[in-house]
Amino acid sequence: MGSSLTIVLTAIIAGIGYVLKIEIEKRREIEKQLSEKKYGVYISIIELFFSMFETI
Repeated sequence: MGSSLTIVLTAIIAGIGYVLKIEIEKRREIEKQLSEKKYGVYISIIELFFSMFETI
């Protein structure tokens, strides 16, 4: 009985670990996409300022 309980608990812990790993990877990918979008916005703002200074 004790060994089967150990196997079940090990399987549950492994499953939880796998789910956590997947969630962490998803969050990292989302953060990466947001970072890329922020970078694009910053570049657009800088280009806007430079174009404004060129017209002055």
